[in-house]
Amino acid sequence: MIPPQQEPRVNPHQRSKLQGGLRIAVILLLGAAAGWSGRRSILAGAGRMLVVEDALAPAEVIVASRADMLGDTLEAAHLFNEGISTRIVLPTVPSDQVAAEIRRVGGLGWSPTDYAAWLLERSGVPKTAVETLPGIVDGTDSETASVAAFARRHNAQSLVYVTARTHTARARRLLREQLPPFTHLIMRSPRTDPFAPDAWWHSRDDSREVVMEYLRWMNTFVLGDLWGGAWRSNELAAGIVRERR
Repeated sequence: MIPPQQEPRVNPHQRSKLQGGLRIAVILLLGAAAGWSGRRSILAGAGRMLVVEDALAPAEVIVASRADMLGDTLEAAHLFNEGISTRIVLPTVPSDQVAAEIRRVGGLGWSPTDYAAWLLERSGVPKTAVETLPGIVDGTDSETASVAAFARRHNAQSLVYVTARTHTARARRLLREQLPPFTHLIMRSPRTDPFAPDAWWHSRDDSREVVMEYLRWMNTFVLGDLWGGAWRSNELAAGIVRERR
C-alpha cells in the first residue's frame, strides 16, 4: 500500500518572509495605482511650483530678461505703452559666433541686446527710455545679481521683472535674496509665453523645459551655480559689487 503524500512543511520564518513580501508588493501596487490615478494633479503641481505671477502695478523700471529675449522685450514694450513704467532696462548679452559670421558676410550680425533695443524702438519706446545693464550676463543667476546691483545704485523703489514663465519662481527667490529691502518686486512673464503649468506634459518642448528648470534649481540652490566663475570675472571687470548669499 502506497503511503499518502504529505504536504511539505513550510518553515515559520520563511512563511513570515513570504507574507511580508506579499504585503510590500500589495502596498507598492496600491501606491502605483494611486499615483497613476492622481498623476494629473502631481504633474500640474510640479508645473505650478515653477511659476509665479504678480498683479501689475506702476513701477519705476521694467527689466526684460535674457531668458526669452524677444518675448520678454515685447512684453516690456507692451507694459511701457500701457503706462506701467517710463523706463526699460535690458541685459547685456554679447554676439555669438553665428552673429560674427553674419557680419563677416556683410549682414547686420546684431547681438541679442542690439536686437532687443531695435525691437523696443519699433514698438514705440524712445531710446531715451532704454538703459542697458553693465557687465555681460550668462544666465538667470548672473542677471538677477546685476539687476539687484542696478536697484541698489538707483535706489529703485519698485521693479517689474519680465522673464520666461518657467523661470519666474527661481528668479523671484534670487532677486528677493539680493534686492534692497525697500524695492517692491513684481514678477511677470510674457503674454506670448506658451507654457501651461496645468498641461505641460502634453508638449515635448514644455516637458523638456520643466526637466531643465528643475536642474537649474539644483545648480543654483544646491550646487551654488557651477558656471558662475565666468560671471564673477565679468562682474569684477564691470566694477559691480555683489553681495554673496
